[in-house]
Amino acid sequence: MEAGAGFGKTCLALEYAWRFGASHYPGGVFWLTADQDESGLEYQFRGMLSALRDEPTERRLEPGNVRAKLAAAFEAVTGTGKPVLYIVDNLPEPKPGIKMRPLEYYCPAMGTVTLLATTRARRLEARVHSLMIDALPRAASISLLTNGTELRPNLEDGKWEEIAAWAGDLPLALEVLNSSLRLGTISPAELLARCRSESVTNELSREMSALQGQVAPGALRGVTSALALSYDALAPAAQRAARLLSWFGSEPVPLELFHALGPGVDTAELRAALTGHSILASSGGRAANLDVLGTMHRVMADYIRNRVRTPRRDLALICGALASVMTPDRIKDTKHWSAMNVYLPHAARFFWGAMSDTHEDKAGPTGLIRLFSRATARFTSNISEPLRYLADACRQVLYNQRRYEAALKYAEAECRLTTKLFGPNSGPALESIVSVADVTRMAGDLDRALKLENEVLPKMEQTLGKDDPSTLLLRQNIAVTLNMWGDHERAKQYATETLDSKTALLGAAHPETISCQLAVARISYDSSDYDNAHKQYERCYRSFARALGSESDKALIARHGVAASLYELGDDLRALEHFKELSDANRRLLGPDHEGTLVSQHWIGIVLNHMGRYSAAESQFREVLVQRQRVFGSDSDDALSTQWNLAACLDAMGRHEEAGLLRESTLESRRRRALGPDDAKTLAAKAALANCLQDMGRYREAQPVYERTLEARRRVLGPEHPLALWSQDRLGDNLVAMGSFERAESEYREVLGRAQRALGCECAQALTFQADLARLLEAVCRYEEARRVIERRLEVSTRKYGATSAITLSSMNSLGSVLVGVGDLKKARPLIHSALETRVRIWGSENIGVADSYRTWGILLDAAGDPAGACEYFQKALAIRSVKLRYRHPDTTVSAWELFQVLHLLSDGSAAQVLMEHLVWLTDANPADLHIKQREIREKVRLALLPSPASN
Repeated sequence: MEAGAGFGKTCLALEYAWRFGASHYPGGVFWLTADQDESGLEYQFRGMLSALRDEPTERRLEPGNVRAKLAAAFEAVTGTGKPVLYIVDNLPEPKPGIKMRPLEYYCPAMGTVTLLATTRARRLEARVHSLMIDALPRAASISLLTNGTELRPNLEDGKWEEIAAWAGDLPLALEVLNSSLRLGTISPAELLARCRSESVTNELSREMSALQGQVAPGALRGVTSALALSYDALAPAAQRAARLLSWFGSEPVPLELFHALGPGVDTAELRAALTGHSILASSGGRAANLDVLGTMHRVMADYIRNRVRTPRRDLALICGALASVMTPDRIKDTKHWSAMNVYLPHAARFFWGAMSDTHEDKAGPTGLIRLFSRATARFTSNISEPLRYLADACRQVLYNQRRYEAALKYAEAECRLTTKLFGPNSGPALESIVSVADVTRMAGDLDRALKLENEVLPKMEQTLGKDDPSTLLLRQNIAVTLNMWGDHERAKQYATETLDSKTALLGAAHPETISCQLAVARISYDSSDYDNAHKQYERCYRSFARALGSESDKALIARHGVAASLYELGDDLRALEHFKELSDANRRLLGPDHEGTLVSQHWIGIVLNHMGRYSAAESQFREVLVQRQRVFGSDSDDALSTQWNLAACLDAMGRHEEAGLLRESTLESRRRRALGPDDAKTLAAKAALANCLQDMGRYREAQPVYERTLEARRRVLGPEHPLALWSQDRLGDNLVAMGSFERAESEYREVLGRAQRALGCECAQALTFQADLARLLEAVCRYEEARRVIERRLEVSTRKYGATSAITLSSMNSLGSVLVGVGDLKKARPLIHSALETRVRIWGSENIGVADSYRTWGILLDAAGDPAGACEYFQKALAIRSVKLRYRHPDTTVSAWELFQVLHLLSDGSAAQVLMEHLVWLTDANPADLHIKQREIREKVRLALLPSPASN
């Protein structure tokens, strides 16, 4: 059995002898402790010989070779058919310059007896089978740690796992900690605190000292003494190599990283010594297409780092080696991302170790950085590069993979180092704060990101200048944060001002200028100005394609915007074409599991579903769901979004039971994510849960979730924060669905007033909230009030966004609908017709906005006494809504009922009967799960289904 120190080889040998000795080895069980000098070995041989001859050990043996006589005695026993078990424990490791002794030296009867040997050194001998012993499985580690105690309930399983991982799942270490827990020298809570702050080997030595006198001598073996035997057996050059490797992670060390340590370390002899002495647990193999040397157990690494101070020149060597394999080009190139994941734990282990006071001189991190700057040639051009470079490398690797919370720790550490080096108001320190804000934004904490950006902007303008590229980048970042925050007006102001400055400074064709143009396009898209967004995205794509190539990362981002805006404008065919080409390019350039590839594939499913190609959409969603669950996790936003869209697709296909199961699964995941403190992610999860419940028609369940989310966002973010305003507006929508019109109106008016005060009367949010209020007023037949609200909205949208923008056309259609309600068909007709004609011309005849115009035109014709004309347009509206929305969507139900009424009026009984069959489901539905519009229609359907008096 081969393994490093502390893996429990001796315990396994004892356990084997205990379990099988008496039953399987009637010739006897013999134990040799091998790490003895010659006299110690001979004394044990004489004892075995005396036992075989049934003589006292003290009896003087006749002259002759004791090994030969012992071999003969064993042969005599086994010759009678009685097998013998011979255990050689702790074969000594070879010393520098001395050959390893063969097993026959320790077992004279080799080949005659069954031999079981334990060793820390690798042995390659004929007729010897090597069994590598690994650390314990985590569940077994926890069992050993808590064995014989009643302390398991004192900590959650995850915290026991944390302690076991800290001890490296090493049996010898776990036995020491178990004894301490059993004797009460440390409590579970104290042990957990130590594991989060202390070196494991230092703590084990402390516990061993505390246990002296409490346990029998020899009952526990000191972990550090066992580790020392392996380290001390190494030659000085191998000890240095072990010290260097101890600074890396406990994952396999890539050969390329070993090569980077230089010819003084990268030798065949040193590799053989490290693996032969089990300093590295294994050799060979591959990880992410990289050849790997082996792994050093974390407890052994901790022991080496704590026992011997690593010379400064060696620390500089390690830093330079990591920097040479984690280059900026590799970090950026997605083809190397899997390799960067292999290097990341080694860079992390070194970075945080180098940041620890334990391994620094009194000068602290600053002294270490200056040392690296002098000692490592690659960093001489930048005085702050060594540890800052590693922190930035780790941050970028994690950032690229959307592991933002982990990336934030490195960004903050880099910021602390830079501030200490150059001062809080220096250019590098301010730029590092910008990086922290960038990662913070992507991690979801928009308020902290915006606060950091606003605090650092005046300092950067004063220190670097208003037109410095770093200052302009910060202004662009502020625009991005404001846009994500929901303040599209201020976001657009910052972005357009920055775009003007970059254009004047760098020129319109410069990539940085085009990147800023891309930010303006995104703001237009997020504020529902899809026409303008589409034009800007197309300009960005053409510019990036000319400057960087059509398949550069920025060109692909711009093309995604082109496709998404086409989808919003109703051009599904062109959007689908773009997304398919994007998916192929991303798969080829980034790989099948990259976020960009999966996003493009997900959008393909969305567009297919929107076009009514449900079977193709289902296959697409299922493929993306499997990939996203594997890459990001089953409870990730990406996976849950795909799962929800798949459910909608199944619902549209009539597979309501399957869709329901998927939705329930999504809801359960959303509920789990909505638990915990009211941080940004939890609040977003609560909002998503409420939206899911509302989308499923479970309005009464959604109501308290909306209320709790609104209360939390007001408390944490403030009542006029855009996210709080959106929560209040969604609460109003849910109240409308339940029929609570009076309270819904109160919420709508309050949220509109807050938005106008906080963000301005003409902001995009205010226009949205005006539309919601107008729809409510129209629903309760307060047409004049609704008219005034919509006229104000139409005036602002026409002036700000143009006569053909989506917002303006929506306002025109809504105003026409209200005018029909008050009976002013003359004024309503040109408005509705103009909106309909423009929508069809710009978006095509299958857009959901066009369906709204078809319906309004049908209402107008019906009110004008033209039921046949109304029937045609109601049919068109229903056809689009049946495809674009779920069949049981409230708007689809309204269109179906309006068409049924007209068909009934036209005495088209057969067509009306077919349509009624699609409305019958309302009678079996729980009224509590229906929108107020559907509840009203449900009662009308029930009456329509009653037999007529004539039939009685």
